[in-house]
Amino acid sequence: MEDLISMDMLKRRIKYLYEKHPNIHINIKITSPKLHLENVPARIVGVYPNIFIISENSKGYEERHTLMYTDVWIGQIEILELTKFK
Repeated sequence: MEDLISMDMLKRRIKYLYEKHPNIHINIKITSPKLHLENVPARIVGVYPNIFIISENSKGYEERHTLMYTDVWIGQIEILELTKFK
């Protein structure tokens, strides 16, 4: 039960960032699809029940990525601004 509460808290924090401070810095280490970003400025552009969407331009053009809360939960994605909540 505690995991569900913690996941819910994570979703609420990401939604708060989306509504109040959508410009974030993100670290991503996902192997499938291969996506590696380190301290990249990004913007949260959408928040949904099981996913959220970011926009970033580390390659010189805008790219959008659909990310899962579970990847944040297990540490494959780190939103640096979330550390202030801990």
